[in-house]
Amino acid sequence: MSTAKKGFFGLCVLFLVFVLLATVPVTKAATLDQSSSGTSEYLEVRMGSSLSERERIKNVVETYFELRYKGQQLLKTQDFSFLVSNTSVAKQWAHKESDKREIEIYLATLYHLNYVRYKYTLDYDKIYIDEESARAVVELRESHEVVFESIAPEVSKLANLKHVIILSKTDAGWKIVRDEYEDELTQLMAGESKAQILARIKKNYEDEIQERQRNVEIVPSNEVEGIRGVHIYNGWAAANYADTYWHYYNPAYTAYSSDCTNFVSQAIYEGTSHTMSPVDPNHYRDYWYYSAGNGSYPWINVTGIYNFLTTNTGRGPYGEYSYVCYMAKGDVIELYASGQGWFHAVIVAKVIDSGYCWDKRNILIDSHTTDRYHYPLNYYSAYGKRYIHITGWNN
Repeated sequence: MSTAKKGFFGLCVLFLVFVLLATVPVTKAATLDQSSSGTSEYLEVRMGSSLSERERIKNVVETYFELRYKGQQLLKTQDFSFLVSNTSVAKQWAHKESDKREIEIYLATLYHLNYVRYKYTLDYDKIYIDEESARAVVELRESHEVVFESIAPEVSKLANLKHVIILSKTDAGWKIVRDEYEDELTQLMAGESKAQILARIKKNYEDEIQERQRNVEIVPSNEVEGIRGVHIYNGWAAANYADTYWHYYNPAYTAYSSDCTNFVSQAIYEGTSHTMSPVDPNHYRDYWYYSAGNGSYPWINVTGIYNFLTTNTGRGPYGEYSYVCYMAKGDVIELYASGQGWFHAVIVAKVIDSGYCWDKRNILIDSHTTDRYHYPLNYYSAYGKRYIHITGWNN
């Protein structure tokens, strides 16, 4: 075959491939191309004449989420401005959301918390379209399974993070006005600037580097758990309970809107003995849960459980203010945010033995309110922390 004929044949093949690709519909945000951040694919889908309004809205929402996950994988902020309404309210929200993503990627860059793999689901509870006002409200729950580079192949999970997404219809299609949701970082940002948060992350990271350079071996003061009391605390049972109920709520207990300490208390109780009666005339001040909606102050309050565990000399569990190197399964860690104080409690579900006890990626936590499973503790490097090592319990 002559060179001219070969060239003509090659052009024909390329044209046929192009035609075939052009006929393949793009229906999911998960198909986004890394280099283009999905802009061209999104626009192609949005302009599809056969799509219903619900499908168009879902395509906007799913592109918005895919860009977040792609950014965490590539360690590069993804531009989502083409999804945002051109109003002052929407621009203000988008600016804050961009700041949040910048913080997340800075944290991921320092601690190797980029996603090696990710899979997420969006469970739509409601899509309401008001044609008269050209507005839409989407209520959904976000869940995911991700593998962070720093602890691969360990799988970390998120479940049931509620979003309320407001959209408006423009000549260019549906645009996001705001996304209302609350996780730990949005709570922190309510009281601190981006600069303050980034500075704390940097300081915490530098402190860990110094500890690594010193390589000081720290020996726990209480090598035998339960040394101060009658019974040894079963941290394994507490961690197993947390791993079982991290993403849904045990129907034996009332679920609270802010459920983190309630969840931690349930797990701690699992690490003690179920033969203890939870009834006490001073139940508001002690640890116990009584009936539906009747958890004591220490049972459901972050500061309450800290004060109880570190001062208790009577019945129930007890522990001590501690250091990260003393953390074991079933222990408690609390987070601090300016303007909110000690606002969140999590439970240690797993400790990876790497020989460096101060390395917070080795401590994996479970939590409620934001339902998380086996998240590395250095994911929370933007917060102040205090550690409670539980050493035993008494009747």
